[in-house]
Amino acid sequence: MHRLPRTVSSALTLVLAVATFSFGAAAQHQICFYADNSGAVGHGFVQLLPTAGPQAGQMDLVFGKYPASYDLFGGPGVIKWDKGRRWDKRICFDVTTSQYNGAAQKISSKQGSPPPYHLVSNPPGNCVDWMTAVATAAGLGPGALPNKFWFGIADPETFHDSLCAFPNGGVTPSGGVVTTINPNPTFGADGVTPIAASTPRSFGGRVLAITATTSPSSAGSATGLPVSTTPLGGFTTDTTAGVAVQATNTAAAQALISVNWGDGSDVEANATTFAHLYTTEATFQGAVAVIDSGNVRHYPFQVDVVNGGPISNNIVAFVPTPTPAGGTNPGFENPPIAATIPTIGGAVPAMTTTTWSILVGMLLLFGWLFHRR
Repeated sequence: MHRLPRTVSSALTLVLAVATFSFGAAAQHQICFYADNSGAVGHGFVQLLPTAGPQAGQMDLVFGKYPASYDLFGGPGVIKWDKGRRWDKRICFDVTTSQYNGAAQKISSKQGSPPPYHLVSNPPGNCVDWMTAVATAAGLGPGALPNKFWFGIADPETFHDSLCAFPNGGVTPSGGVVTTINPNPTFGADGVTPIAASTPRSFGGRVLAITATTSPSSAGSATGLPVSTTPLGGFTTDTTAGVAVQATNTAAAQALISVNWGDGSDVEANATTFAHLYTTEATFQGAVAVIDSGNVRHYPFQVDVVNGGPISNNIVAFVPTPTPAGGTNPGFENPPIAATIPTIGGAVPAMTTTTWSILVGMLLLFGWLFHRR
C-alpha cells in the first residue's frame, strides 16, 4: 500500500478545507429593503429572494407592516403581501442560509400573530421599525440600513433620502447594494405584478407631520380621521424672548405632535414642548398639529415679533382625550400568501468564481506535488 507524501497529503487537506468552508459560508440568498416615498402614505417593506429550498427562485416573498384600523397609535397591526406595492429605492444584501432563515422565521411568526401598529413608538413600531426588526433577525446588524429616523421616529421618507446619498448600484459601508432607479416602475417588487391602483394605508411620520400643520384636510384624507381646527389666537414677542409652545393632555408617545413656526424654518416634532426664536420683526402665521388615535387636530396661531412692548409668548394647545378609531385597512388580501415561509435546511450554497479559482490553483499544486514524489 502506497502512502501519499506528507506535502501532498497536506495540500489535499487544504483543498478540502477550502471547499468545505466555501460551500458552508458562501452567500446564496438575498434580502431587500424597500422605500416607497409616496408622500404622507410612504412605506417601507421587505423582500426575501431564496435561491434554494422549497421557494427557490420566487420573487413574490414581499411583506410589509400596516395598521389594521384607523388607530395609528397602538391599534392592531397586520403584515400584508406587498408584491404589488410601488417603490422608489431599495437596498439588497447577500445573506447565508442561516441569515435567510432568521428573517423567514421573523416574518412567519409575525404574520401569524402581528404586533400592534404604532406610528411613533417602538415597540410595537411602524413599517420601518418592523423592516429593521427583520434585518436584525437576519443578523445584518443595527447599522445595516442607512439613517431612517426623523426626530426619533422611524420614517420611510428619511430612509428613502438616505439611500439617495448613494449612486445607483452603489455599495454601502455595511455591504448593501443600493438601487436608486426603479427599472420597472409600473410593477411591484416582484417585477411582474402591476402596481395596485388601491393600496393599504401606511404612513411616513415626517411628511404627515408637516402636512398636518399646513393642510390638515390633506392629513385627514390620508389617515381617514376627522379633522378639527381650534385657533389659539395672537401672541407677541421680540427677537430675544422667542416663543414657547406646549401641547397638554397628550404625550409624544401617544400622538404625532408637530409645530410649524411660519417663518420658513424646519417643522419640529415628537415632543410636547417646543421653543423658537424669531430673528425678524414681522407677523408670522404658525400652527400646532396633533394626530392621535382618533383625530387630526389643527391649532393655528399668530405671532407678532416687535421691537419693545409687552411680551405674550406662551402658546398652549389643549388636546382632548381621543376616542380610538376603528375601521379596517383593506388592500393586498387577495390572493392570500401562505402564513409560513419555509426555512431552508441543508441547502448547499453556490460556489463563487473566487472559490473556484482557489480550488483550481490548489488542485494544480496538488498535481505538481504528486508528480514530484
